[in-house]
Amino acid sequence: MTNRPSGHKPGVDGPAFPGYSSGYGRNNRGWVVPGIWRISDHGQDNIYLVLGSKAALLIDTGWGVGNLAAFVAGITRLPLLVANTHGHVDHALGNDQFDRVYIAEADARELEPQGVAGKRAYIRDNLLLTEVQEPPTFRLWGTGARRRTLDLRDGQALLIPGHTRGSACFLDGSSRVLFVGDSFVPLAAWGPMWFHLRESQPLSLYYEGMTRVLAAGGFEHLLSGHGERDLIPARALDTLLRGVRDLLDGKASGIPEHTFAGDGLRADFQEAGIVYDPAKLGSSGA
Repeated sequence: MTNRPSGHKPGVDGPAFPGYSSGYGRNNRGWVVPGIWRISDHGQDNIYLVLGSKAALLIDTGWGVGNLAAFVAGITRLPLLVANTHGHVDHALGNDQFDRVYIAEADARELEPQGVAGKRAYIRDNLLLTEVQEPPTFRLWGTGARRRTLDLRDGQALLIPGHTRGSACFLDGSSRVLFVGDSFVPLAAWGPMWFHLRESQPLSLYYEGMTRVLAAGGFEHLLSGHGERDLIPARALDTLLRGVRDLLDGKASGIPEHTFAGDGLRADFQEAGIVYDPAKLGSSGA
């Protein structure tokens, strides 16, 4: 979950969302590059479908409003793996439409309290939409390894604590794209990332994890969980990490920022910004 752009109105067509059938045909942007489809989830977040030769990977399931499973089936009949970048409701409430969803164990708890009633309330209050599904079920993939190989193209799941305890990125080596979820959000297209939440982890853990990923390479572009942008040059991540390093070293500091999820300090670094908790700069989690 991240900040919404100023003036953004979720659910712009009102409670019934006129013209909404499978739902995800509306405002979707189609192919980003061959083999990768970006699905705009009502302008709130991005869902990605990655097609391999023997299987497909669906990255995030959005708000769970409308029939995402049917929409995906209209694109491909390949066996489908479904995975979450993290457990926030705007990325994972559609999990229940699929028999099996992979999520970092540390983030599964983020969805446990929701249930049907919680989902209805959150959608009503935040999206102004009314259609909901049943509670999600999960098959968890563990936290023991930083990398886990996916049986799909040349893909890996990478655990990067920061925005949440169990935030994950997905690397598609075939297209040299890193799917970053809320671990990198384009500032101009959406707003600053939120690292000041209860479940957020210290900036040092994010910095260390993302620095390892950047050093390992294998990607030239990012695809984010938010913002109406397609491919983001990988150098934008390097710029962000240099700014985070300055925060950790005391060479830079943010300015006060208020959000509906609490207060923090905000620092912007060219293509990305971050709202962080100054009490959680170090290496131990909250």
